[in-house]
Amino acid sequence: MYQINCVVIYGLHGVCRIADITKKDFSGQEETYYILKPIFDDRSTFFVPVKHGSAQKLRPLLSIEEVKSLIKGISCQDVIGIEDEKHRKDAYKKIIESGNRGEIMRLIKTLYVRKEEQQKAGKKQHIIDEHFMKEAESILYDEFSYVLQIKKDDIVPYIKKEMNALE
Repeated sequence: MYQINCVVIYGLHGVCRIADITKKDFSGQEETYYILKPIFDDRSTFFVPVKHGSAQKLRPLLSIEEVKSLIKGISCQDVIGIEDEKHRKDAYKKIIESGNRGEIMRLIKTLYVRKEEQQKAGKKQHIIDEHFMKEAESILYDEFSYVLQIKKDDIVPYIKKEMNALE
């Protein structure tokens, strides 16, 4: 069980602080809930049942070493090569929902490569690719920003600098 003031990742909602743990009666039966406040959006609050499956969407933050390891590993990862748009969309959705940061990083790399290929061909990025790029970047870069204690806008330059240092 997490404690008050722990900072966690909550599914697709990103980095959240556990503001409180309380008992509430939302469904006719009193349950214990985590009250989560997103770090980067002070307008939202989430009530997550401690014993219910929703609490399984809570994950501890990566460490600084884990973030740096993910960044170092990106150059070795293959892009996701799915030509069929429907299958590609389904695969991207599963990656986002899984919360696997390594796969989300791979997805971002894939989408950057696809975007560059589209631009070279004089085309615009596909809408679905743009959507998944924004979602994947938001999920991962919020966490990187919090862990590394740098602004979210500085994450991409930081990643590029780290990757250039490897070459």
